[in-house]
Amino acid sequence: ALYYMSHFYFGFGGVEMDVAKAVAAARVAAQKGYPQAQYWMGWQTETGAHLKQDQSLALRWYVKAAESNYWMALDRLYLAYRDGDLGLEADAEKSNYYLELRRKCKCK
Repeated sequence: ALYYMSHFYFGFGGVEMDVAKAVAAARVAAQKGYPQAQYWMGWQTETGAHLKQDQSLALRWYVKAAESNYWMALDRLYLAYRDGDLGLEADAEKSNYYLELRRKCKCK
């Protein structure tokens, strides 16, 4: 619920935008283990849109989300290891590992 509440603080549903509250709600949801929020934290720390840019922290958030088989995190890690993103060396074995997890994933 916290993660979805964060959307309202970004101005959805006519609620006045409050980025600090939105990020705080998403962070708590991520810390409590909600994979979509973990992915969002990774994406935000990768891009620097609402959080300080930090590739190593982004990677950690993506890995946490991938541990719950969150498909977007699996895709991001596949590409990161394939292309050498997020400060990683390109690694075909790890890239294929995440690709196979994604293929086996019973998620949308």
